[in-house]
Amino acid sequence: IQDSEANVWIGTAGGGLNKVSSEMIDIRNLEFQQFKTESENPNSLLSNDIFCIFEDKDSSIWIGTDNGLNVMTKEGKILESFVNDPNDPTSLSNNTVQTFFQDSEGQMWIGTYNGLNRYFSYNKLFRCYYHDNNKRNCLPHNTIYSINEDEKGYLWIGTDAGLCSLDP
Repeated sequence: IQDSEANVWIGTAGGGLNKVSSEMIDIRNLEFQQFKTESENPNSLLSNDIFCIFEDKDSSIWIGTDNGLNVMTKEGKILESFVNDPNDPTSLSNNTVQTFFQDSEGQMWIGTYNGLNRYFSYNKLFRCYYHDNNKRNCLPHNTIYSINEDEKGYLWIGTDAGLCSLDP
């Protein structure tokens, strides 16, 4: 992605997260700032496999990995890290984070390999939405690929079994 300061963020499969500063004008001599998992450092990326990157309205960078999600500053300081805790229904629903979306109310939504998550920043908890064969009005599938919002404020969720809408 290109952030609001024209920095370019590049996620890789195994190579971590790379940032190209907006000050780098000469494409032949690009310098990358690299962010990787450091086993001894709990304030590093959760994984070097990056699936999605998003800049929120507060200019924080959200990084979705195969091992949870990180929220960081543009300078690379990790602000938050979230992973699934099977014993906590208010944790992230799954560690494979595939997409992010911030709605018109500023609410963050996270799509994972197993469920849709609404993040509540005031208490740092999640509400998870899942497919349920016994319910009529639910997600058609738990694998979430995309999230968008229409002019009426409805969210449109792209899943492995089709599209659905949600009135948050």
